[in-house]
Amino acid sequence: FLEKLTEFLRLFVALHLHRLEESQKFSPVREFLTLLFKYTFHTDLNQFYRCLEVWSIFLDHMHVRGTPTEKYQDAFVLLIQEILMKMQFKHNRTQLEVLDDETLDDDEQTEWQNYLRQCIEIIAKVAELAPMETYGLVHDPWKEASIVYLRLERAVAAQDGNENRRRLTVTDTHECLQLHCLLRDLSSLTQAVGRMYPHFIGQPFNARFPHAQQLVSRLSVMAAYGIRLKLYHLQVSVPVLTADFIEVHAQVLAALKAWCHWLAQLYTETSLRTLYSQFVLDMVNSSVPLLLTKAEPLKLCHSAAHLLVTLSGTVRPPQIWELEPIREMYHAASSLVYLHPEAQRLVHLALCNTLLLPSPGMNDQLWDLRHKLLTSLLGSLMSDFQRLGCSSDLPSIQARSVIISTLKLLSDLVNHIQSESSHSKKLLYSVIQGNIHQTLSMFPVFVRCPDICELILDFFIIAFASLQQQLGASFTEQTVQTFIDVFTRFYIPVSLGQEGAGTRVVEKFLQLLQFVMAEPSASFKRFVPSTISLCLEHVLPQVFETQSPDVKPAVFGVLHAILLHKWQYFYQTSVLRTLSEPGVEGLQNKEELVNILQAYGQSFLQPDINVFGQNLRSLEQLNSKWKLYHKAVFRDELLPRFLTVLLNALIHKSHALLAEEIAVALYNMASVNFVAFHNLFLPEFLRSSDGLDDGQRSILQRNFKNDIDLPSFTQNIQRLVNDLRCYRLCNASLPAGTW
Repeated sequence: FLEKLTEFLRLFVALHLHRLEESQKFSPVREFLTLLFKYTFHTDLNQFYRCLEVWSIFLDHMHVRGTPTEKYQDAFVLLIQEILMKMQFKHNRTQLEVLDDETLDDDEQTEWQNYLRQCIEIIAKVAELAPMETYGLVHDPWKEASIVYLRLERAVAAQDGNENRRRLTVTDTHECLQLHCLLRDLSSLTQAVGRMYPHFIGQPFNARFPHAQQLVSRLSVMAAYGIRLKLYHLQVSVPVLTADFIEVHAQVLAALKAWCHWLAQLYTETSLRTLYSQFVLDMVNSSVPLLLTKAEPLKLCHSAAHLLVTLSGTVRPPQIWELEPIREMYHAASSLVYLHPEAQRLVHLALCNTLLLPSPGMNDQLWDLRHKLLTSLLGSLMSDFQRLGCSSDLPSIQARSVIISTLKLLSDLVNHIQSESSHSKKLLYSVIQGNIHQTLSMFPVFVRCPDICELILDFFIIAFASLQQQLGASFTEQTVQTFIDVFTRFYIPVSLGQEGAGTRVVEKFLQLLQFVMAEPSASFKRFVPSTISLCLEHVLPQVFETQSPDVKPAVFGVLHAILLHKWQYFYQTSVLRTLSEPGVEGLQNKEELVNILQAYGQSFLQPDINVFGQNLRSLEQLNSKWKLYHKAVFRDELLPRFLTVLLNALIHKSHALLAEEIAVALYNMASVNFVAFHNLFLPEFLRSSDGLDDGQRSILQRNFKNDIDLPSFTQNIQRLVNDLRCYRLCNASLPAGTW
C-alpha cells in the first residue's frame, strides 16, 4: 500500500500539482505539502528515498516556473531542518549506524554515501530557491561542529614523553562514541557547505561576500590545522576515529575545491587581491605537503590532487609557479611513484595547468618563460618514455607501465586544452611534438598489445579534435594512413574474433575514422576509398558473423559520416554538374555507394534494434540533406527492397519500439512516386507475402487508400500491417489445405 501511495504522490506532483496550484478553486497546496512532509519523515528508508524524489520534482517545478517562494518559505525551512536532523548522527544515530558504509553498489557508492547524497541533493535544490535561508541552516551546525574539531588539539599528548609519537587522550568509551558521531556529522555538513558556493558567485557576489569570506577562511583554517596536527596519525583507543579524521580532512579539501569558483571571482575585485593571494597560498600549503610526503592516506592524497587541479584549472593564479611549494612539486614531479596512479596523473595535470593555462586579467602571459618551464617539467616526466625510442621489441612490464602512464598524461593534457586559446595549444604542441611522432611510430610495434593500442588511438582521437591545426595536414594524413595500413593488413580479423580490449581497439579506430570523414578538409578525401574498403570488406563481414555489439554502431557511424560529409565523392556538386552535363545526376563510384546502402539494408535484417534505429535515422538524414531516396540509383535499384524490409519489420514486430520511425521512413520513400508505390510496389509485395490467399491480397490492396499526406499514409500502413497479420493468424489456425 505504501509503495502505491508514494507512486501516486510522485505522479500527482509531477503531472498535476502545478495545474492545481494555478487554479483559483484549489488553494490548499501548503496543506498538501504539510501532509507530504509528515509522510516523508515517518516512513521506512525505501519510501523515504522515494519521497525525496517527490520533493525533488516539486522543487524542480518551482525553480523552472519561477514560482514565488515566499508562500512556501516555512515549508522549505522545515524541510531543510528535518533533513539535516535525518543525516546527523547527533539526532538520528539509531538509523544511520545500520547503514552499510563498506559495500559498493553499481554506482560505486555505499549505502551510507547514497543516503547522504540524496539528502544533500534536496538541500541543494532548496538552496536554489532560498539560498541564504538554506545557507544559515547548514552553516550553523557545521560551524558548531568545526569549533569542537579545532579544539581537539588540547586532547593530543606525546606518547611516553616522545614528541614524535602522539596519542589522543580521549579514551572513555562514551566520549569516543560522541567524538565519532561529531566527526561523521562534521564530514557530512562539510559536504553540504561545499554545495553552497553557486549562490555566492555571479551577481550576488558582493552582497554575500562577508558570509563567503567567513566560510572559506574557516575551511582554510581547518585544512591548515589538519596538515599541522595530522590527527589521523594519532594513536587512538577506537580505530574508527582514524578513519573519521581522514574523512573530515578529505571533505574539507573537497569543499575548498568547490569554493575555488568563488575564489576565481574574488580575483576580479582588485581591492581584495591581498585576500585572494592569501587564500591561494593557503590552498597550496594545504595540498602540497600531503603529496610530497610518503605514506599519507590515499583518500587525502586524492583530495589534495583534485584541489590542485581545480586551483590551477579554474582559478589560474598569476605566476603561481613562483610559490615555493609549487617549485618543490616541479622538482619532485618525476619521483611521485609512491602516489596512487590516479593521484599521480592529477598532480602532473595540475602542474602542467599552471604553465599551459593563461591567467585572467594579465596582458603579458610570459609565454617564453612558460615554454621553458613546461619543457623542463615534461622532459622530466617523459624522459623514460623518450628513452624507449621506437624499439621493435615488445616492451617489458616496466616499459609497458611507462608507456601507459605517458599516454594517459598526454591525453589528459591535450584534452584539457581543447577549449583553450591557440596560445595554449601552440605551447603544448611545441613541447610534446616529438612525443606525438614517437607515439605514432610505436603503433605498428604495439598493435598486438590491445591495452597500449587502445591508449594510442584514444590519444590521437583527442589530438585530432584539439590540435588539428597544430598537427598540420601532412602529419594528420600520415597518421590516418598508418592506422589504415596496419588495421587492414592484420589487426581486424584477429581482434574481432576476441572480446574485450581487442574489440575496443577496433571501435576506437572506427571512431577516429568517423572524425576524419566528418572533417571538411579536402586532404582527407583521398582516404574515402580505403575507408570504404576497410569497412565493407574487412570490418562488416566479421561484425555480422561475430555479432559484435559495440563495433556495429561504430562502423555504420563511419559509413554515415562518409555519405553525409563526403557526398561529393559520389555526386558532383550542382555547379560542376550543370557545367558538364545538364540534367544528369553525375553519379560516380556507383558500386561503392550501392554496397554501402546494401550494408544498411542488411542491418535491417539483424535483430539489433540500436543499429536498426541508428541506420534508419541515418537514411532519413541523408534524404533530408541530399535527397537520397530521389536519386536514380536508389529509386530504381534499392527502393523496393528497402520498402519490403521495413514493411516486414512492422509485420513481424521485430523492432516494435521503432514502429513510428519506420512508418515515417516508409512515407518518405513512397513519396518519391506515390503512384508507383500504390500501383506497382504494393501489389508485388502482397503477391510475394506468404500466408495469404488471392482474395485476401485483393482486399488488402483495395483497402489501402491512395492518401499522400503523412498522417493518413501512416494510418493506412498500420491498418495494412494489422489486417495482414490477422489474416495470417487466422489462416494458420485452419486445417491444412482448407484455404
